[in-house]
Amino acid sequence: MDAVVDVLGRVRASVFAVDGGGEVADAADGYLNLAIGFLGRLAPDDGDTGTLVNLGVDVGWNVGEVDYGDTGVFELVRPMHHVVTYFRAAQDARAGPLRGKSDLRVGFEAGFHHSVDNLNPDSPLASKLRRLLVFYERKLTTDQARLLSIVALFRSPVAEEPVVRLARGLFGKRRKAPLRDDATLAGDLRLLHLRGVLTREPIVDGQGYACHPILRDHFRILLLSERSSTARRAADLIKGRDPNEPPKSVQEIELVLVAIELLLGAGEFLAADELFRARLDNGRVFLNIPAIAEGVRCASGFVRDESLRQQCEKNLGERRLRFYLNDVGVFFSIGGRYEVAGTFLTEADAINRKTHDSVNRSLGLLNESELSVSVGRLAEATAIATESLDLALEHRVAHVLVAAYSERALAQTLSGQLGAAVYDFALANAV
Repeated sequence: MDAVVDVLGRVRASVFAVDGGGEVADAADGYLNLAIGFLGRLAPDDGDTGTLVNLGVDVGWNVGEVDYGDTGVFELVRPMHHVVTYFRAAQDARAGPLRGKSDLRVGFEAGFHHSVDNLNPDSPLASKLRRLLVFYERKLTTDQARLLSIVALFRSPVAEEPVVRLARGLFGKRRKAPLRDDATLAGDLRLLHLRGVLTREPIVDGQGYACHPILRDHFRILLLSERSSTARRAADLIKGRDPNEPPKSVQEIELVLVAIELLLGAGEFLAADELFRARLDNGRVFLNIPAIAEGVRCASGFVRDESLRQQCEKNLGERRLRFYLNDVGVFFSIGGRYEVAGTFLTEADAINRKTHDSVNRSLGLLNESELSVSVGRLAEATAIATESLDLALEHRVAHVLVAAYSERALAQTLSGQLGAAVYDFALANAV
C-alpha cells in the first residue's frame, strides 16, 4: 500500500514541477490528495475503496477532459485518472466493492493493461466509454479514422511519414472509399491534432503523433478486426528492412516491437517468434542496448497469462515456452522486480524438470542463483549454484561449467568464503 501511495505522491509532485502553483496544479492536487487520502487510510489487508471510486472518478473525468495545451500537465494527470477509472471497471466486473491489496493490484493492472472490451458490457462505465468512443468515431472522415487507427498501433509517439506510409500500404489499393493523396493525409493528421484527438509529443527527430489510451484501444481493435490479414500486413510494413548493424537504441527496435505485438495479438505466434529471433537476436538486443523494460514487455507478450502460455506452447512448443518464461524472469530480475522474476524462473525450471533438460536446467538455476544474490540470500545462492554445477558436471558443456563455477564463486565471495571462491574461479579458468 505504501508503494501505491508513493506513486500517487510522485505524480502529484510532477504536476507541481511542471505547473508550479497554477490552476492546473490546484485541480490535480485536489484530485490526487483525494486518492492518496483514501488509499492511505486502508488497512493492510482490508478496506473499502468504493468511496474513492465514486468520488475519484467524478473528479477525474473533470480533470481529464480539460486540454492544457503544451504544458504537459494533462499527461501527468491522466495516468492517475485512468487508474481510478479502471478501479471502477474492476469493481463492476467483480460485482462488489474492491477490498484490500489484491483488489488494488487488480485495479492497477486493469488500468494499464486491459482494453475497453475487457469491461463488463452491462456496466454503466462500459456504456459511458463506448458512447464516448462511438461519438469520436462518427465525427471523423473515413481517412481520419484510418489515420487514427494507425497511430493507435503505436504505444509511443510516431512521426508523420510512417503513419502516411502505413496508410498507403494498408488502404492504398481500396476501390471503395479510396485513399487520398499524401499531402491531404498529412493535413488530416494536423487537423486531428488541432481538434484534440491526437497529441503532438517530442521524438528523436522532432514531433510525433499519439492518442489517448482509451482511443488507442478502440481504434486499434477497429483496424485489426477489419480483416484477418491486417495484423500480418501491418507488421510486415512496420518492421522494415533488417539493418546492417546491431541496434544501439530503443528507437531502432521500436517498430519491430510494435510488429511483434501486432502478430501476437492476431495469434501469429510463429511469425512473432521468427521476428524475435532474427531482429532482436533472440532477446540479446535488450541486454546489449540495454532496454530491460522493453524486453519485459516484448517477451511477456508470449507468456503474460495462462491463455498466452497455452497458445505459445501449442504454436511454438514446450522448449520455446520455457525460453520465454526464463527470459521474462531474467528481465524482471535485472529490473529489480525480484518476486515476479522468481515466479517466471520457477515455471521455466518446472518445464526443464519435466523434459529432463539438464543443460538448460543448469543454466536456469544460475539465473535463480543470481536472483538470490541480488536479494542478499547468499547461502541459498551458493546452494542453487552448487546444484547447477552438479548438473553441468554431468554433461561437461564448457560454457555452462564456466558459468556455474563463476556464479558459485561470486556467492562465496560475497558471503566471505574467499578460499572456496578462489578455488572455484581457478576451476572456471581451467575449463
